[in-house]
Amino acid sequence: MVRTKEHIIPNGLIKLFPDEGITFMKERSFKDNNGLTIRDVCNVCNNEILSDLDSYGNELIGKQFMCSFGIAENYNKEFQFEFNYHLLSRWLLKIAYNYDRVEKSDVNWFKDSVNYIREGEENFKGNFSLFAGIHINMLPVPEEVHGKLSLSIIKNPKLFPLGVTYTVYNKERNREVLISSELIENVYLIRFASAVFLLVLWKEEYEKEKNMFEEKVNKLFTFEKLTPKKTLYKLRRVSEAFNCTTGYGGISGKQGLTFSEELIRSSIQGRNFWEARAKFSKLFSPDYFEEGRKLIEAIDYPNNQKK
Repeated sequence: MVRTKEHIIPNGLIKLFPDEGITFMKERSFKDNNGLTIRDVCNVCNNEILSDLDSYGNELIGKQFMCSFGIAENYNKEFQFEFNYHLLSRWLLKIAYNYDRVEKSDVNWFKDSVNYIREGEENFKGNFSLFAGIHINMLPVPEEVHGKLSLSIIKNPKLFPLGVTYTVYNKERNREVLISSELIENVYLIRFASAVFLLVLWKEEYEKEKNMFEEKVNKLFTFEKLTPKKTLYKLRRVSEAFNCTTGYGGISGKQGLTFSEELIRSSIQGRNFWEARAKFSKLFSPDYFEEGRKLIEAIDYPNNQKK
């Protein structure tokens, strides 16, 4: 059996961001834009079965999530998107599986679900939860100033109903009310362009706990639960300013999003976000932002392979 090289983050997505040259993962925060790969995937799986999943995912992101959204007053509106639930979930599970293999983590959960990933919905067990939302820049400056994090995989992020920024400014211990169940195997936050997916894997005897968790997410957060019975969804912003500077290690609930938005707005004397960004952009050239990004990378990623 011929073994081939499989990209963790699909190569088609990496090619959508040729100027960034960044793939963000847990302990390997910076790589050049060839991306991380794993080299033990059989030729048939990689070039046929898994290739079909990547083709679906790459097209989905490329056609529906490459714009920045949030223009003018749109940042708190709903945006309509179409998903094939099983193709999307199999694609994201495949990515999470390969991520854990690269990180040398326990992959027994995936071994029990590999037939669903490879063969499709006839092997669907329903032993995971999948949510989606939109990433919108909530900074009064272009996101490039801080270095965009357009391709991210975060394992076991913390969900803060009151918000990440609220916790920092109020110096209180925020309640991590959602990631405490012993029946959760792992949680993955996957951001590709403006799409944000929350994938929760469940252990056995999960049904009651899974329903309670999903109800809490629906009540406290702006994520939309995806189900096999629907294809059209209205997604909302799940990002606050914190996520636009340091990524999605922490996820804010509805109250947190509002608190962060009000705080940022007060810092720019009540002006609109897009007006502040437009004025800021006029002050500096694209080359200035590029040099700033390189400086940030040099500080944050000293082992950068792409100088």
